Amino acid sequence: MTLFTKTPVKYSPAPALGCIFAGALILAFPWGATNAEASIILLALTLLCILLYIRQSFNAIVGWLILLVVVVNGTAFFLDRDYSIWQFTRSGIPFVSAIAAILAGIQIGRASKNEQLNFVFKSLAVAASLNVLGYFFGAFLPNALITVEGRIFAAPCLVFLPILYYFMLRQQWFFALVCFCILAATGSKAILLSSTIVLVLGWRRAYRLSFLSIAVFMLIICVIFLAFGIYDDRFEVLLTTGDVARVRQIEEAWRAITNGTFGTLFGHSFGSATLMGYSEFGEAGEENERLFENYRYDLDNGFFLVLLKIGFVGTALLALLYWRIPLERDGRILVLVIVLTNLISSGSIIMSADGAFCHLVLGIVAAKFGGNGISRRVTLPAAAVNISRLDTGIHNKLKIRPT
Repeated sequence: MTLFTKTPVKYSPAPALGCIFAGALILAFPWGATNAEASIILLALTLLCILLYIRQSFNAIVGWLILLVVVVNGTAFFLDRDYSIWQFTRSGIPFVSAIAAILAGIQIGRASKNEQLNFVFKSLAVAASLNVLGYFFGAFLPNALITVEGRIFAAPCLVFLPILYYFMLRQQWFFALVCFCILAATGSKAILLSSTIVLVLGWRRAYRLSFLSIAVFMLIICVIFLAFGIYDDRFEVLLTTGDVARVRQIEEAWRAITNGTFGTLFGHSFGSATLMGYSEFGEAGEENERLFENYRYDLDNGFFLVLLKIGFVGTALLALLYWRIPLERDGRILVLVIVLTNLISSGSIIMSADGAFCHLVLGIVAAKFGGNGISRRVTLPAAAVNISRLDTGIHNKLKIRPT
């Protein structure tokens, strides 16, 4: 079973990379974008890149998954009085876009040059770091998607996970550190775990070091960031009282998942409010009214959220898609690590505009640097290869193969 057609790419990667570059700059600099505006921009850019590679972005598995989402949401729209078009737009469309975006990103990555990616990713990292630094030094920058108790989710945030891997393989340590700081500023335990594993994978591939030496290095990095106090309260609460709210959300979600055969198999759609939300644990106010509203549709565990939205049948199709992604071993490992570790915390990696944008860049990086060998290969000039052909004995001894 082939995942998608192997026809050659007919379009230049420049328009897609231009979209990523322009969108990153628009979102990173403080022009006053709200959460909804930033999400719309990210989603529009992702859809545009998918359209540029429409023939390479869809296949049988994606088609069945889209059909399932459309049918279940259409049924819920006509039968459920509490259906929300905005919630479907907020999570359902990004979900379908993320699945197609990673396939489009693979084609873009295979057609891109290292110099193009280097320029785009460096620009994105610098722009987002200015946003984060500005917030920490007292400048209120509305383009930060979420700022809660010192935690800042710069727009776009999740995209720096694959970019971190890119800089590690290119051995550009300063920009790798910048990406890690942007990710650590979120205060998310799942993002910290994911970025740490990405650093380990990148460091091991770049230098072929033992896991013991890498573990010591990562322990030092974690101690440094813990010393800043970003995660102190969160780990203290987790170790002392546990994550009670998240456990109760999962219990409530499981009751909804198992309530009815249709919902168990095909899910309860992206626009139906099937949970009590945070109103079960407190009262909504003016400042957190949207948070309470969104958590009637979301929960802080991506695995149960996927089951709730698309059921066991849709989850099986989704797992099959990720398993059959046309990448080499290291590229597939990178994709699975980033997706699975972030699903521990929430479903934003596959059910948000930020997540769809991340899948696009993830496909680019995994296709470009996801081979089993070291990415920084030394190549001989064409003249040297031609000279080597003159001497058959030397040619056979050095085993130079013309490219």
